[in-house]
Amino acid sequence: MTKSPDQSTPPDNKIIANSATGGSPSGNSKARILGSAIAGISELALFHPVDTVAKRLMSTETRIVATSVSGTALNLNHAIF
Repeated sequence: MTKSPDQSTPPDNKIIANSATGGSPSGNSKARILGSAIAGISELALFHPVDTVAKRLMSTETRIVATSVSGTALNLNHAIF
């Protein structure tokens, strides 16, 4: 029985693909730790201020929107800071 070209199997000594955990174990773990550290630091730097402002706005009992833009900005500054 002959195989068509698309069904042929590669030789056993050639690598077809590497998995995410394949390769050098020490280099791969260092890259994962570094990537995790960068992700954690950037998440804290970007979302902590936004989350803090959102929680302060939710917890304030005063009305933020005023009749003028300057009054709204003053109320917003008072609620956040």
